[in-house]
Amino acid sequence: MATSKDAFWGKKRKFTIRLKILLLGFSLIFTTVTILGGYDILTTWQGLQEEIEEYETEALKARKQELKNVVNITYSALAESYKMANDQERLKLVVADQLKNSLNLVYLMLEEKYRQALKVGTKRAMAAAERESIEYIKRLRFGSSGKDYVWI
Repeated sequence: MATSKDAFWGKKRKFTIRLKILLLGFSLIFTTVTILGGYDILTTWQGLQEEIEEYETEALKARKQELKNVVNITYSALAESYKMANDQERLKLVVADQLKNSLNLVYLMLEEKYRQALKVGTKRAMAAAERESIEYIKRLRFGSSGKDYVWI
């Protein structure tokens, strides 16, 4: 009667020493390659994980430094604004400069209306230019809230 071993191999075969050594050599080579390949994959994976952690740490440090810089810039701007708001003399100079610039613009516009009226050369043109100038000045507003005005 044939055993399951016989069914697999057909009939009983005898392995020669040479074949056994050859199979043993191939199995040793296969096992060695598998172990070395697995070790290489494992060390590569661990190296990549370390590089990822190092990159994350450096990126976090860089982001923290950027945020510190933004906070420092904001603090400096606020400190300067606070300092300027509490320095009455400096505040007067800034407001006076802004007002002077606004009034220079108005003056130039009025001067141009006067020149145009002079070119026409009639009393009617001069009176019209004067009325237009007064109306312009009445509508003129300045300041942060737009409530300040020029009065004559």
